[in-house]
Amino acid sequence: SCSSAISACAKGGEWQQALTVLSLMFEMSLTPEVISYNAMISACEKGASWEVAMSLLGGMAEIQVIPDTISYTAAISACEKCGEWHVAVRLLNNMREVRCLPNHISFNAAITACGVSFHWLEALNLLRASSESPFVAPDDFTFGAAISACQKAEAQNRATIEEKDRK
Repeated sequence: SCSSAISACAKGGEWQQALTVLSLMFEMSLTPEVISYNAMISACEKGASWEVAMSLLGGMAEIQVIPDTISYTAAISACEKCGEWHVAVRLLNNMREVRCLPNHISFNAAITACGVSFHWLEALNLLRASSESPFVAPDDFTFGAAISACQKAEAQNRATIEEKDRK
């Protein structure tokens, strides 16, 4: 099936090939299901193409395919891989607005995106939000990602101070 082909491309990080298969589905008048989109967005994550992932997520509504938690989480992960922390956080917040429940993986990806971009305070805010959610239980990775965000910010701060001291 086309979804299987998209999934195979996703596993190999071949998002361009997956996009070709998705285009062929439209040419054959086949409507992709959410699983096809999820695989496609995951391929974009592996291929570090957050813009395409966002476009796919946004385009789902146009053909009346409702994004699910996996759709959003894959898009958040694509943003995380590319350092687009603000987009990742916005997606996480949008999930709640559209009544799509984020899970611990959604939070982990957004927290990691904040950490990679040295936004430790936002990472801690997300950690707090995950621990206050009745639907999400932070796991070891969640806490580790928040700690890592703080450590990266501290290292950046030390480097900045050392550079100023040298001048």
